[in-house]
This record gives sequence, structure tokens and C-alpha cells, in this order.
Amino acid sequence: ATNPTSTVAATASPTVAADDTTTTTTTCIFCQDGIPDPMVTISTGQTCGSIKLISADHLNGSEICKLIQEGETICCPKPIIDTNACTFCPDGIPDEDFMPVSAGGISCGEV
Repeated sequence: ATNPTSTVAATASPTVAADDTTTTTTTCIFCQDGIPDPMVTISTGQTCGSIKLISADHLNGSEICKLIQEGETICCPKPIIDTNACTFCPDGIPDEDFMPVSAGGISCGEV
């Protein structure tokens, strides 16, 4: 199967102003805060580092950029911020030996 990001990478580039000194649009943003391991390979067979390089050749918001950015879930996943780790009993467990019917024989303390 042909990889659309590598096929288009050689043919599309960001729009540049007539004097070639000012970019009128921004390049595709990929893993803006960095890539923990640029050698990680995604399902297309490309490394995260190579995808980052390819992204610079495309416009932010373009269809190709959106495809490229799908790799961010593997290359630079957003940290899960869990402000309330346990919502089962947010105020504590009043009776650790209590076994709710829906718990299948597991007590609140064991959950």
C-alpha cells in the first residue's frame, strides 16, 4: 500500500510570499512539544522523527497535515490528567466490607 504522506511530501510545500522572504501560512504542526522517542515506528512504517521532517513540507490545516497529525497519538500522546482518580467513592469508602450486587461478589474495599 502506498503511504499518502510520503507520496505527497515531494509535491506539496507551504505557500511563500512573492518575495520568498515571508511565509504566508504556517507549516504543519506535528508534536509541537517534542517527540519522546523519534525512532518509534507507526503503522505506516515511518518513524516519528521522519514524520516530523515530512510535516514541515505541508501546510497547517491541510488534508495531508491532518493525516500526518494522526500520528501524534503514537509519537507524542497527550498526558492523561486525572484530577479525580477514583470517582467510585470520591469521599472515601464508608464500608469496605459492603458488596454491591453489581460488583459480582467484590467488596467496596477490594474495588
